[in-house]
Amino acid sequence: MQAEPGHPLRVEVRGEGEPCRLCWCADGWKRACSARAPSYELVDWAETRDGKLGVWSGGVWFELGVG
Repeated sequence: MQAEPGHPLRVEVRGEGEPCRLCWCADGWKRACSARAPSYELVDWAETRDGKLGVWSGGVWFELGVG
């Protein structure tokens, strides 16, 4: 799934000590979450913009968190 306005990318913060997950929202309430390895790869591709870590996809900036 490509992150785009209709399928936004977000970081799901879990409990303390648990790893975060990258998830794509699909059709409002449905979501698809990536496994750990692809999440790390996406973070490697990320860039910093205005002090925030994120990626461009489908012409839209998706913030992953503080860089």
